[in-house]
Amino acid sequence: MVMLRFTPFVRLQGLPPIYRFRESINVKVLVSDRDTPIVRLIPIVSESVDYVLLSDKALTELGIVIIDASNGIWCFRDELGRAFRASCTPG
Repeated sequence: MVMLRFTPFVRLQGLPPIYRFRESINVKVLVSDRDTPIVRLIPIVSESVDYVLLSDKALTELGIVIIDASNGIWCFRDELGRAFRASCTPG
């Protein structure tokens, strides 16, 4: 088990509150059929959502391609046209 050390976050303008961490964290896509690289990303947290939001930069760094956003279908860049994956609930 890896323990992530979060730094205090800074409040950005806007309602509801959105916070940007001062430092990056290690992020990894967890799937059962392959090992994925760890990438460094800066988390942004919103009090208004209960799910993970990924920016276009984060998706690129993680090698994720969105196939069908409304149905949660995606794949890794090297699987494009050959595989489809379904989103899961964070937890």
